[in-house]
Amino acid sequence: MSLLRSHQGAVTQGGEMTETWKMARWRGRHWASALVVLLALTLLPLGWVQWQQFKLLSAPTSQPFDAYVHQLGEVDNALARLNDQLQAASRPNAVASPGPLRMHSEALTTQARQLLDLPLPDTPGSPQGPVPALDLLRAFTEASDALLSSAAPNPADALLQLTTMAGALQPALKELAQQVELQKAQWAQHHQQRVQHLALMEALFLALLVVGAAGLVAFLVV
Repeated sequence: MSLLRSHQGAVTQGGEMTETWKMARWRGRHWASALVVLLALTLLPLGWVQWQQFKLLSAPTSQPFDAYVHQLGEVDNALARLNDQLQAASRPNAVASPGPLRMHSEALTTQARQLLDLPLPDTPGSPQGPVPALDLLRAFTEASDALLSSAAPNPADALLQLTTMAGALQPALKELAQQVELQKAQWAQHHQQRVQHLALMEALFLALLVVGAAGLVAFLVV
């Protein structure tokens, strides 16, 4: 009888140990699966963040703004030379000679067309709509050839119109240059904010990766 009870107790104890081992194994598998899922959910976003960082850092920085500002300077220089020639031609004792005026007007027209061919740099939140300086430049390029042609009906009136148009261009170009510089500063600030945001996300995912890896190592050791 005692042997039978001892045998039954051993069987019962063995069954309990088997159930405990199965439960531990089941929990271990679930912990391992959870850790693998955690690592996958961490590595995938981390890879995306690093790809975004690569695209952001490899993209051209302020090149569109620099090119536009440079061409604005070329237009402003050509306009200054034309204004000097217009002032000289407007003096009472000036000798009428359309050649220098036509040369400087053509130089300004060439620089203006190059500026008009460039896309105006844009930033989020920048004002939309017509740009007065660009509209004046288009009007100047369309009218200057006719005003300085030999077929102009009244050279004095043509000179006055050209002087008026050139005078209106100066403050408009200055305002446009200030607008582009402001957009450049806004773009640089937006770019820096994106870099900082991606760096913060990368740090967060790296921390999760470290936690997941530490948990997986601890599970394997135990």
